[in-house]
Amino acid sequence: MALIKCKECGKEISDSVNSCPHCGYVYKEAKQMTTKKVITIILILVLTCLILSMVLSYLFSVVIPNIQENYEKSKYYGEWQLVDEKYENVMEIPGVGEIEYKLKTQININKDNLENESSIFGSCGFNSPKEFAITNLEDSGCTKTFYLHTTLAKIMDIESVSGYFSSEKIENAGKVDICFEIKDKTLIQKKCDMDNGRVKNINLRYKLNEK
Repeated sequence: MALIKCKECGKEISDSVNSCPHCGYVYKEAKQMTTKKVITIILILVLTCLILSMVLSYLFSVVIPNIQENYEKSKYYGEWQLVDEKYENVMEIPGVGEIEYKLKTQININKDNLENESSIFGSCGFNSPKEFAITNLEDSGCTKTFYLHTTLAKIMDIESVSGYFSSEKIENAGKVDICFEIKDKTLIQKKCDMDNGRVKNINLRYKLNEK
């Protein structure tokens, strides 16, 4: 610390002081935050919080649900073999009555024919699948449990009823909801909340074909 002369009164003062103790002449800006600095810091903090809030919102509303859906989808990838082909497979067609049919003995589920459930469209329900979809729609709303959703036409052996109707009529008649839950690498038929009751199958099962 050195002594210097005050520019205003000429008396000796320390070079570390902000103002002259004799005449009050100010040498350095007071070490206090100005109102402008305080406002700037507050604005930066608010902006940071907004950005963080947007990032977290996107993370929890888009990224994490997509990761969960893709994980759920991966459980269904593979070739599935019909466990028992001796079911009494019957479908009721309005104006025609009941017809017997066979199921495909093997179904292949992969990234190309299995789509996410439609939560990204604001609904937890089924959304016009390519062939298969996962959903978590129940009577009371959405649940945390996903299951497989398809239609009878996608797992029906079309040739087994081709003598009755044209392919187009079979496709339309087969637009009946079929749902499966997965247990021990087995697709087990479950009650569909969207099911209209026309399919008489009970306890259909497909076992994962592990190579």
